[in-house]
Amino acid sequence: MTCGRGDELTRLCNRVGRTYHSHLAMAKRLQRRERNWTAALITLSCVSTIAAVALLSAPALYGTRGATLWALMGVVTLAVSLVVANADYRVRAINAFSHYRQLQKLWAELDFVNMSSASVRKRSLQVRSGDAIYQKLLDEIPNHSSADFFSVVELHSIGSQTYNAEEWSHLRVNLRQRVAIYCSRSASAVLTSIPLMIAAVSLLALIPVIGWTLDAQ
Repeated sequence: MTCGRGDELTRLCNRVGRTYHSHLAMAKRLQRRERNWTAALITLSCVSTIAAVALLSAPALYGTRGATLWALMGVVTLAVSLVVANADYRVRAINAFSHYRQLQKLWAELDFVNMSSASVRKRSLQVRSGDAIYQKLLDEIPNHSSADFFSVVELHSIGSQTYNAEEWSHLRVNLRQRVAIYCSRSASAVLTSIPLMIAAVSLLALIPVIGWTLDAQ
């Protein structure tokens, strides 16, 4: 989506475009983290409950300190649930989406004038009013992360023939910057995946229960 004619209004339109897409990416990231942590906590709770029931019939199932191990696991699960509740991913995701819609509305207004009007006066007035609204929104809403921003732009090497300065999604970077961007994206992806890893590892604790169940048949 190119926003235009190459003047000040075009540049403002492109800045708003990058910001609103970044906030959409932020909302999606927070939604994923909320879903992943919810799934992890449910899995931990179910595994702990199954293990506790199994220990009633087979106290040595997890060794001589099995009961203590699962008591500690219950404490860890409680601590994680408190941390996740404090992170408030669900509310933050809803707010981020609301901010995205406000920015998208501003971008649509700017883009309409940018693409439909050649009047210097009208474009200048739109820049002043649009930038005032944009700055006010930036003061009021939380900033997105660098990983959110990098997830919505298209990277172009220095000297690339496909780079278009008027395209909001185009970002020209050197090799060092490209590596830093990939690291930022990867770190964000790993943080989002941590609860799924925890859930997968916790499921391994059911292996002794499954083996004990099969032996009892």
